[in-house]
Amino acid sequence: MTRNHQDTPGASPAPKPPGALSCAAPGCPWAGSAGEAGRFLCIAHQGHEGNQWSAITARTNELEWFATFIADVQRMANFPRKGEPSWIAYAAQFWVNTDPTMQPGQDEMRSPGLYLYRMHGELRAMALGKDRPQPHVPQGQWPSFHAQQPQAAPAVTVPAALPPALPMPKVPATRRAEPQQLANEPPSWAVEDVGLSDAAEFPAPNDVGVTA
Repeated sequence: MTRNHQDTPGASPAPKPPGALSCAAPGCPWAGSAGEAGRFLCIAHQGHEGNQWSAITARTNELEWFATFIADVQRMANFPRKGEPSWIAYAAQFWVNTDPTMQPGQDEMRSPGLYLYRMHGELRAMALGKDRPQPHVPQGQWPSFHAQQPQAAPAVTVPAALPPALPMPKVPATRRAEPQQLANEPPSWAVEDVGLSDAAEFPAPNDVGVTA
């Protein structure tokens, strides 16, 4: 939380002059985390009017040890030093005799960001006298998340086996009439040319008989 602290984890913070990123509230030892009107405010003073700052500043000074602890954990998780304990062991030992609920959980051990997020919430709640934040619960475990999941399709009831179908009646095949076959020999009238008798006589053309 604070920008300047001694290298030894858990050591009392040394007094520091206000810097460019310090909280703009007079006398607040915490670092500013949110900009507003050209100035930075810490997570406790952010969102509150100036007439409330004095009471909040008194609490931020009382909780400077907690802000130092968070800064130590963040540094140890991001830039571990050779020979020092892990941030998990340090955090677990820090709270073992005061508040074991503040020790990192299984999910937080795998993701230090989750633990730091919870610690900042605890720090802000203590500074403002609010209720402690709820433990982090992954979204996949939210009851509302499960309520929005599509319901499984109802099981389809398979009907009992149908009786075997009755055999279709056999329909006799329609016999088509075969095409009429022509005789081997064509009829005589189709090929024979009936000639005229040699005795047949025809009158001469334009021969008109004259009677007396």
